Amino acid sequence: MQGAGDHYNSYIDLLQGAGDSHNSYIDLLQGAGDHYNSYIDLLQGVGDS
Repeated sequence: MQGAGDHYNSYIDLLQGAGDSHNSYIDLLQGAGDHYNSYIDLLQGVGDS
């Protein structure tokens, strides 16, 4: 992860094209989001830095 925003892999980063390898919505659906802070975690406010 390059920075704070990228660390949380926000849905906005996804739309910006940041999902080059693991920040993709498809990976999120596959369950990889549990390690990379899924969009659901983002909504829950899980930003434990």
